[in-house]
Amino acid sequence: MPKIYQVDDALGRELTMKNAIEELNDGFFGDYSFLCCKSEKEYTLATLKLQKDSSEKIILLDLGFRDLTLHEKMWDTVTKNLTSLGKDISSGHVTLTFLPDDRKSSQTACLHLSSSNVDNGCVEVRTVSDSRLDGISLLGSIGGKLANSRTLVIIVSQLSPRDLTPILLAIQTSFAEKGWTNLRLEKDVDGLDPQRLDDAKALLSNAKTRWKILFPRLHPEPLTESLLGSWLEAYEGIPEASRKEFCIHGQGGELFTIQANPGFYQSLLQDALGLDVETCKAAVDQDLKAVFQMESHASGFLDSGSHAMGNGGKPISSVLVMSIIQKLSGNKVEYSGADQMCLPCQPGLPFFAALMVLFARMQGQDHGMMNRTTSISLHGATSGPNRISIPLRRREEFKWKIAKRWNAKIEDFPAQIAPEPSNKGGVCPALWDVLNARVRGIKFKEDSGNQEKRQLTEGKKQLLKVFDGPGRVVAGISFGPYCINIHW
Repeated sequence: MPKIYQVDDALGRELTMKNAIEELNDGFFGDYSFLCCKSEKEYTLATLKLQKDSSEKIILLDLGFRDLTLHEKMWDTVTKNLTSLGKDISSGHVTLTFLPDDRKSSQTACLHLSSSNVDNGCVEVRTVSDSRLDGISLLGSIGGKLANSRTLVIIVSQLSPRDLTPILLAIQTSFAEKGWTNLRLEKDVDGLDPQRLDDAKALLSNAKTRWKILFPRLHPEPLTESLLGSWLEAYEGIPEASRKEFCIHGQGGELFTIQANPGFYQSLLQDALGLDVETCKAAVDQDLKAVFQMESHASGFLDSGSHAMGNGGKPISSVLVMSIIQKLSGNKVEYSGADQMCLPCQPGLPFFAALMVLFARMQGQDHGMMNRTTSISLHGATSGPNRISIPLRRREEFKWKIAKRWNAKIEDFPAQIAPEPSNKGGVCPALWDVLNARVRGIKFKEDSGNQEKRQLTEGKKQLLKVFDGPGRVVAGISFGPYCINIHW
């Protein structure tokens, strides 16, 4: 769940919001904080707090904080922040300019947005002024840009300025161009007062609704969702005419195939699986093929269903597989055997995604099943099967525990071990999905917009079919008293 920040100068609104959260009784609002900006010191502390937080968050942002007769020091800080924001945003045909009043004792100013139209040469100017600038000045200080974290900022104002929306859009667009594609800046309905209980509840409910619409969950496990989201975002970022090249080996003259653009897939490896930059840069063409490569129909449209799932014939560096498993599990990994191996399916990404789900389930049950003091063993065979051995905690209650569960569920196959249509959260169903190289429980919200958006949605739906698996078992399983062995 995202953190909820309320940034305001009226302390009474904090109590009202807490009462609203209590009455709503919804765990979505469980991580709530109030950042008071009544003085220059508090404003500075709020700025630092937001800067350091790169997590997912909703910020309910008031616009005006200052008492103009008391807060000349706060005005100095607001001025610095707005000047910095203007420099960050201004680029190309958009200019955001902060113009403070020339009078020495004045605390008034304007924020001008100038945008030129390339086609007709017109220049459009938008202006926000005076105390409403206080909240806007914090927009450049919100943390999460480098992490591309999901962040929703909602302006809470009883009467927001008319020109605010295009300025928010310009700021959001500028950050998106610099890589922060998960920032959303919006304003709530004018007239809602967070000091009134019913209005506070409405603000919270509206924020939850917008969050669910803007950031739909693809999968219950956050890491798996991050993998799926990064993969689909990479596809969306390719020009429409070149999307048929996504995740295929390709031929000469193409721009986004694995052969033509290995750097693109090295970046995707980093975003989807969370690997460090050095590991991803070391991934060569054959490694990237093993993880991502799918086949295509003669028509050129991506075939990401069962026909794209082979027997994992593409060799991949054993060191890269070790790094991926180490990142997915959080455990150290010891490797033995050949320098290269083949994954159990082609592409290998669904297998890694299924492992990601398994590791999450193992850590989420029985206070953690994996033995964190013992390394996972990865063996790349020169002949015979490859193997991953996952250690269990060496406690008497864990001895043969998963083996006994597996045996009991296999006797009632498929009702217990392979519940449909979604995986219910158990370790044994997650194990079964690893053996089938598939991920269940994926939810995808369709976009019913214009034709271009509908085509993009269809492309994404087609891509997600690869996570349905090949429709057959691609790996085997065996057990020790304190370990699970997956081999292929």
